[in-house]
Amino acid sequence: MQNRMLILLYCVIYLRADAQVILSEIMFNPAGNERTNEYVELYNAGKSESVDLLGWLLSDGTKFSTILPFEESSILHPGQHAIVLVPQYFDESNAYDSVIPEDALILTIDKSQFGAYGFKNSESECVSLHQPDTLLIASYCYTPDNADGFSEEKRKMSADDSEVNWSNSLISGGTPGYQNSVTPLPFDLGLSSFAFSPQRPSTQDTIFLRLTITNMGDEPIDSCTIIFQDSADIHPHPICEKAIVLNSLPAGDSIKVRHKIGPLSAGLHTLHATIDCALDEKLLNNHSWLSMIIFETYAPRSVVFNEIMYDTDEKSDEWLEIYNASSRPVDLKNWHLKDRKKIVMLTSEQCILNPGDYCLLANRELNAPKSCQQIVEGKLPELNNTGDELTLTDAVGVLIDSVAYEQVHGGGRYISLERIRIEDESTLAANWGSCLAENGSTPGSLNSISPREYDAAIRGPLHLDPSLPMSGDEVLVSFEIVNSGRSAIQDIKTNISYHAINDNTVFDIGDNTVAFLSPRQSALTTIAWHNVPSGVYVLHVELRMPLDMDPANNRLADSVTVSYQPGSLVINEIMYSPAHNECEWIELCNKNHFPIEMMTWCMSDDTADTPVLLSSNPTPICPGEFVLISHDSTVQSGEAIPLVCSQLPSFSNDYDDVILYDGNGRVIDHVHYASAWGGTRGHSLERINPEVNSNEPSNWTTCVDPVGHTAGLVNSVYIKSVPQSTSVAVSPDPFSPDGDGHDDHVAISYEIPGAVAHVNIKIFDINGRLVRFLLNNSPSGAKRTVYWNGHNDEGTRCRMGIYIILFEALNETRMCIEHVKKTVVLAGDL
Repeated sequence: MQNRMLILLYCVIYLRADAQVILSEIMFNPAGNERTNEYVELYNAGKSESVDLLGWLLSDGTKFSTILPFEESSILHPGQHAIVLVPQYFDESNAYDSVIPEDALILTIDKSQFGAYGFKNSESECVSLHQPDTLLIASYCYTPDNADGFSEEKRKMSADDSEVNWSNSLISGGTPGYQNSVTPLPFDLGLSSFAFSPQRPSTQDTIFLRLTITNMGDEPIDSCTIIFQDSADIHPHPICEKAIVLNSLPAGDSIKVRHKIGPLSAGLHTLHATIDCALDEKLLNNHSWLSMIIFETYAPRSVVFNEIMYDTDEKSDEWLEIYNASSRPVDLKNWHLKDRKKIVMLTSEQCILNPGDYCLLANRELNAPKSCQQIVEGKLPELNNTGDELTLTDAVGVLIDSVAYEQVHGGGRYISLERIRIEDESTLAANWGSCLAENGSTPGSLNSISPREYDAAIRGPLHLDPSLPMSGDEVLVSFEIVNSGRSAIQDIKTNISYHAINDNTVFDIGDNTVAFLSPRQSALTTIAWHNVPSGVYVLHVELRMPLDMDPANNRLADSVTVSYQPGSLVINEIMYSPAHNECEWIELCNKNHFPIEMMTWCMSDDTADTPVLLSSNPTPICPGEFVLISHDSTVQSGEAIPLVCSQLPSFSNDYDDVILYDGNGRVIDHVHYASAWGGTRGHSLERINPEVNSNEPSNWTTCVDPVGHTAGLVNSVYIKSVPQSTSVAVSPDPFSPDGDGHDDHVAISYEIPGAVAHVNIKIFDINGRLVRFLLNNSPSGAKRTVYWNGHNDEGTRCRMGIYIILFEALNETRMCIEHVKKTVVLAGDL
């Protein structure tokens, strides 16, 4: 009975003090193993009462973990911290063994992890402390913005668990078992930032140090001293001290301090700044370190990569060339070369590279000028044939130059990759190219693609205005002259000439002179080409300058197409409905007295999105010559020039368009035919006269040749001459529409003294009966020719005899009606 009373009294004493037990720290995102290194810190804020935590509960909101003693005791005394660790910590980790004070209470839990799955470190979670009967004692919901290894700490133990009273720990690993790093002290100064400028100091620079001192305590502080030390030679030595007047710096406020030191010696320096203040109660945050490299006066790009031989049969044949681009000697001692896989020191001995000199980095000695230094290092990085990244650093690790090369930049099997200009960036792909020297490389010498002292060059492409010229135009030909050399040049003369694509006879266009160009300066030069002829031509631009050291870039050639006038080449015959096992084709005819060049001409129908290329090679068509365009070469083309085009559109048997384009995309001829015009299965649609409008239906009819077509020959229905009359003329007279291919049609040609008219043409027999209404209020220009095939309106051939042609025109210019009568004899076999 006495023992039961003691136990009851014991429980009452400790339960009365439980309100003093608080959550003080949560390590939810530990460094290292998250499964073993999470912990919760509790604190007894009571003044005199101890609390037994055996059976108390920790929760993550989903599951309780029961607190157990690690050894024997679970009693938390006033002012004591308790660290709750998972059981695995004691077997698998020692992360906090050297940190937790001996007087801290070590506890564990009954499960392998806190809550259901351990604490979350990617989303918020609430951690709560409960009595054994689940009565809530404390709770805090943390936000996972902590870096790995930094716990969430309570600031003031006497305050509540609101978010403003918790902060990220200032110390990696947290503060398990001792005062939280974020708990303010009465007097606490801290260094919150330490930086320097300039960012890349040299041995000649004054260095400006910038610090921020923050009053992290609760009381104002009047003054302190900053002590600076330098660890450049491993052993720290004082640099200087600076007294700082804080003027009663209030709690939470900061003051920025600026101090200058130096110049310092070349190399790596570690500066240590320390706050010295007698009142300061917390010294952990009184220190700050920064590292800086003091550079020798070698500036970046003072030495540059200049030539790379990367594609060889043997690694021993690979080499690099570097060049001193500065104005002072450079010591290469302890410099390093690095690629993607390996870094090597160039030399541990003094190696002076004078301004303007080359140095070869090779695996064996190379054949190079005696003035060129060579560092033979048998363990150079192996240069990748498909591309690599190279860096050159000086003795203190400063990046002097770098280049990332690829095969597309240039180089090849025993052909080096050369730099073009020393003054341009190494990282610029356009600053590298393949060596042009006969032996494939230029070790120790000026690169084959680098600028010469004097070098004028033509830079294309040629620009034409208008860009798509037609015959007779004045075309302005423009191009750039550039000074590609290292010195100024003057009196640069240029000339343009041309020749036809299929004829080497050269014709001069004109000359121009550029007076002066500074290095890299360019000038736009324009020369007029007057009255350009139709065709496809090659323009040649040539540059002449007496001092020019590289004539290879003094010439430029480009092709130009000058359009022909529409109708210069006409669509003459269309086989749109071929016989069985035969293919469709189109015949063209050159009706001019001069040749036509069909190179790059195209054709389409009304459905093709992109015209089909007919010929990519020179294809001259002489006057009167025919061209036969077909899907394959099976068509008997007679004397025509055959053009086989497998992509030729398929033409409709009802109606379709045949469109012919020149090399500039201009329409040269366009026929919108219909089956009513003529043409049947195995018989072509023939043009009667190439001089008449291509879309005059009466100018087309079915071929009457027994073969069914006249490919490459004069059309079977061709009328040799159309009379030129000021009124109305008929030809031939008589005509005989008997289908023999001779005089089967009569041409009715008329001229109207006006630009526009509406025309009627009626044909009567000798008795005055209307047999054919050939044109009915048809819009017409000043001249036109229509054809009558001797048939009436019902399609029946008329009888032999004399017929009267009545021509009526409403002349819109003169506002009157003109009447003309003509007779024609329709003849036939007796």
